[in-house]
Amino acid sequence: LGSVAAVTVLLLMIAFVRARFFSKEEISFKQQNLNALQLCGKDSVYQFVLCRSIAGRIVVVFTILAQILIFFQFLRVSSVSDKDNSDRIYTMRCPSNKTDCEDEADVSWSGWVAFVIMMISFVLIDIIKGFRLMYKATRLISIRCFLGGVILTIVSLVALITTAYYNEAIALSDRDIIVNSVILLFVNDIDEKLFALLHFIVPEWLDSMHNEALEFEFEQNDFLLSRNKPSRNEQIPKESLPGDVDFPDIDLDVQNDKSELDGLVESSE
Repeated sequence: LGSVAAVTVLLLMIAFVRARFFSKEEISFKQQNLNALQLCGKDSVYQFVLCRSIAGRIVVVFTILAQILIFFQFLRVSSVSDKDNSDRIYTMRCPSNKTDCEDEADVSWSGWVAFVIMMISFVLIDIIKGFRLMYKATRLISIRCFLGGVILTIVSLVALITTAYYNEAIALSDRDIIVNSVILLFVNDIDEKLFALLHFIVPEWLDSMHNEALEFEFEQNDFLLSRNKPSRNEQIPKESLPGDVDFPDIDLDVQNDKSELDGLVESSE
């Protein structure tokens, strides 16, 4: 967990530096097209973090706790220090009739390559999305968007570290590495499976939450535009205007228009 916290802090620092020193024009067009809902996951309950619903936030907290607790069980049985509850397999054997010890594990480099490919395919994308959500939060000035990025990043890093640590502890072959990784990746997909369950149980509520999450970024952009828009009573300094531009008096124009209308009325009578 200390490694997870360190990596998360590092990502937060990178997001802040990028938001502070890089302009919007330096972001690719495709990156700008990904809204907050797409980054949280259109088929994930983590999109509820963008909503104001208390029930939605309860679902998010429940999902995070469920995933972290399950991962913690795998970390606990992989521990070296807690020998009573550990499932760690020690593969080194030292026969009494030999001077050298032998490793009975049949794990090769190909098994760990398969592990890396699976982690890149299923976990790295969530880490990248979490990073980009945190970056987007600095642009939108949104705590909810920032929390969504933190949640995605932490859960994905816990899944990555747990899978690697558990395989190092009990895997005896390349097949064991692949099977263990697949099992733990199912835990990482609990948020999507819970979203599918809610779709059958409360479809109307889910649709309203989905629409609110979809409109979140538009509302936040409108808020920022309205806050940065100058007020109607704000006057433009004369020295900032070009000297050769003549701005007519608005009150005189209104009076002239009124006199012209009175003349037309009298002529029609």
